[in-house]
Parts: sequence; C-alpha cells; structure tokens
Amino acid sequence: MTVSPARRLVAGLAVAVLWMSVGLASRAEAAVYWGNSSTISAANLDGGAPQLSYFRPVLPAQPLDFSGGIAVSDTHLYWQGFFGKIGRVSLDGLATIESIATPLPLSSGLVGPGGIAVSASHVYWGNFQGGTLGRAGLDGSGADNAFVTGLEYPCGVAVDGTYVYWTDRGGVGRAKLDGTEVDRGFISAPDGACGVAVDGRHLYWGGKYSRAIGRADIDGDDPNDAFITGIGAVWGIAADSTHIFWTDHRDGMAYASIARADLDGTGVNRDLIAVNDFNIDGVAVDSRLTPPPMSLPSRSIRFGKLRHDRRKGVAVLEVWVPEAGELVLKAPRLGWKLLKGAPPPPYRGGSFRWRLKLWPGARGRVAHRIRAQLRRRGRAPVSLRIAYSETGKAPTTVTKRISLLRRPHRPR
Repeated sequence: MTVSPARRLVAGLAVAVLWMSVGLASRAEAAVYWGNSSTISAANLDGGAPQLSYFRPVLPAQPLDFSGGIAVSDTHLYWQGFFGKIGRVSLDGLATIESIATPLPLSSGLVGPGGIAVSASHVYWGNFQGGTLGRAGLDGSGADNAFVTGLEYPCGVAVDGTYVYWTDRGGVGRAKLDGTEVDRGFISAPDGACGVAVDGRHLYWGGKYSRAIGRADIDGDDPNDAFITGIGAVWGIAADSTHIFWTDHRDGMAYASIARADLDGTGVNRDLIAVNDFNIDGVAVDSRLTPPPMSLPSRSIRFGKLRHDRRKGVAVLEVWVPEAGELVLKAPRLGWKLLKGAPPPPYRGGSFRWRLKLWPGARGRVAHRIRAQLRRRGRAPVSLRIAYSETGKAPTTVTKRISLLRRPHRPR
C-alpha cells in the first residue's frame, strides 16, 4: 500500500501472471479491488458496478493461483503469487500484464504470500513462510527477498512516505523505507493480526481470530485492538481518504464479502459487495478519479493446428478462446467464416475450440494479389489481425502470420 499527496492507497495480499494487451473503459470513478483463488475483481468505491471476474491471472505455460494480496500505484495494479512471484497490470493506456520479480529458489524457504505494498519507487512484499520482507524497484529490478529479516509470519504490508509496515505474530512492525530502523514490536496486537493499512494519520490492522479491526495513531500511540468489532475474520484491509475496506469472512459455510466503514469506525457495512466466494484474501483501493478498467479477458487467445485444402486454396486455423464471445477477422480483407465448436462442460475449466476458415476472397486488391501468388508460387503469406471480445469484457487484438497454400497452375 502507498500514500501520495494525489491519493492514498492500501493493499492486502496477492496473485499471479498473464500476458496480453486490451483497451480500457472511459474514465469515471475510483475502484476497490480484491482477489480469490483464481480471479481479481473490481467495483466502484460505493460497491456499485461489481466486476466479479475482472481478470483471471493465468499464463498457459505457467499457471499461478491468486495467493494473498493486491496493491495499487499511480499507474499499476500489483499482486504476489503463491511462490513469491510479483506481477502487475497497467491501469493507464493498454492494460499490459507482466511479471516483474522472481523469488529466490524454493530451497531458501522464501515462499508463501505475506502481503504486498507499493511506494513511489519500490514494491514491498512479505514472505510468510520465510519470515522476511522483500523489496524491488517498480519494474522488478534489484529484487531483495531478505530486505527485512527476523520476522515470524508476516501477513500484510503497507507503506507511507517514510515507513514500511507489516503485521506479524503478536503485532505490527515497521522500518524506514531504506530498511533501517527496524522495529519488529512497534505495536502489540492479538495473535492472528493480518492485513495492515495506513491513511496518513492512523494505522489499521485486521484480526483473523479476534474478528475485529484495530487502530493506532501513526506514531504508534493510543492503540485500540477493538476499534471495529462485531465483524468476521479479516484477511485483507485497505483505506483511502474517507473509508476503510476489508475482507469479511463469516462463520461456517457463509460467503465472504467486501465490507466498509468510515475512518472513525462508524457506518459499518459488512455487505458492501456480496462476493459470493468463500475465500477472498486481498483488497486494495484506488482513489483516483478513474473507474476500474473494463474486465480483461479471462485468458489469452491461443492458436492450434493449421490445415490446408491445396486444391481450393482454403485454410482452417484452430483458435482457442477462453469463454463465449465474438471473434472477427479485422485484416486483411480475405474471405473468412467462423466455425464454432461446443463449449466445455461448466464443471471443467478449459477453452472453446473454434475454427477460422480462410480463403483468398472474391474481389479487391488483396484477393487479387493472393490469387496471383497462389497461381504462380502455390503459397501466399498473410498476417491475420484478429479481434476477440469475450462477453462482458474488454476487446483484445492478436496477430497471427500464416500462409495460404494451393497447387500451382501448370499449363498443359
């Protein structure tokens, strides 16, 4: 979590990695983000316009589940994967998702998410099972998994302009942003404190077992473990200039929710957003006058086999799309037809396999050029530009280079 004069941010815990580019929606209002085991979600600060599948951070070659925490900077949304990998997605311009930091080998013990936060120049994260805090530049450079050592189970990280804060077994710790002046027992708190937020005047922390939110002055004075009570278990907490947000886990088999209260502890709303999920871990708030970007596709488009009918000069390209939607060949001006396949069963994850049928086309300069190439050489290379819009999500455009093949004309 980071605080700047322009806006205050807070973060809880983190997720995974994926690569693609998409367009963003028009600007409107700020957003609150949260995550579960497979997706990151978003909504307006008043709980309106929830996008329960904002995006699913899955990279086909290396799937990573959401594990613990989210943080927001002026330009990016950051998360931490289960094995410590840090990812981010741009919130300005094209929403390009990238991996920015890699943990030490698993043998080092520095695994398990323990919270993530962002300052003006660095990203900080907790290694829950390793008992350390890590730090790297905003682009992932200079990663140091042992930036602060000697902790037990860090479970939440926040930053302001001077300090990085964390929750650990028995309390809240802090250190200067350069790693000096480490105070592991800055504020005492009940065992099970998890998630920490700062708003410039106060520190807030959540309780997994106490089922309460604690608060203290920014200098550690006047701690109150029961600042907000009568709530569920708290795993992630965030704050902006007017409200506190947290993940509220009910007892038994009840769904969790995103809750909110005023900064003075009044106006508690445990059901600001009905998440309809048992396991939500991280929450972050973006106080800019921007909306949550339009939902990203749940996974990127993939291409499969390319089959040719050399007698007709027709090609059929397998296209794997993540969910139902619309696929259009934007360029070049070829003849094309989409042959949709059956969706996978609802109980099984998977992609839709469609087939894109392509041929030179009936008229136009492109069709004339391709037919001439097929007659002379039997091969016509083309660069396909394909637009795909998953239902309810932002469009994405991909490029695929193929060749149409046909038996060359042989005069008798």
